[in-house]
Amino acid sequence: MRGADPALAEILARYAATLPPPPVATWPEHFRQVLSEAIRDGTPSLGAVARRLAVSPRTLQRQLAAHGTTWRAELDRARHALARHYSQAGPPGMARLARQLGYCDPRSVRRALRRWDDNATELS
Repeated sequence: MRGADPALAEILARYAATLPPPPVATWPEHFRQVLSEAIRDGTPSLGAVARRLAVSPRTLQRQLAAHGTTWRAELDRARHALARHYSQAGPPGMARLARQLGYCDPRSVRRALRRWDDNATELS
């Protein structure tokens, strides 16, 4: 390589050797991370998440089906997890929580919270 700096290459190689290996993420883990980011950014739609993953919406739906889940189920699971995370810092207002979770209005959040509470009591 013309113009390569062997001294810099040695420094970078030593630095790279000290770094831990990157975590191996499975497809579902990667999808869930992208979905959580989309919710935080306010764009939790099938099309938006598919674009972030560089696949078509239909391909994303097929991938989810192959892993035994659906878009709706994963969106609900991610919103539920984020709602628990946000509520640990204190009870957020419904309007604010609706914005944070990507819901249109506070009534939708109230219905979701009620549904999640009902499901939790059924499981216990």
